[in-house]
Amino acid sequence: MNNLMFCLNATMPIFLSMLLGFVFRKLHLTDEVFMNKANSFVFKVALPVLVFQDLATVDFFEAWDGKFVVFCFLATLISIAAVTLLSFLLKDKIQALSCLRRCLVLSH
Repeated sequence: MNNLMFCLNATMPIFLSMLLGFVFRKLHLTDEVFMNKANSFVFKVALPVLVFQDLATVDFFEAWDGKFVVFCFLATLISIAAVTLLSFLLKDKIQALSCLRRCLVLSH
């Protein structure tokens, strides 16, 4: 539960900022130029500052959970391997569908 609260404290401000930007864009309160600059600011300044602030207040040796790190590493590795394998298995089908789509577009 402690890890969940730590993750939520680190990520919720970013998701709320994204939601607010989405709402502003839908209400036409911002334009594309502003959104590009705001996006750049969030990812280059605000997010690194937030991550640093959260990590600076944590005792690394107290928070370290080796089993959890290994679990996350293996879950990520298995996910990447599964998606890579799936992409190789579906590559021919996707290319065939793409070819069919181009043929249909050219015939019209």
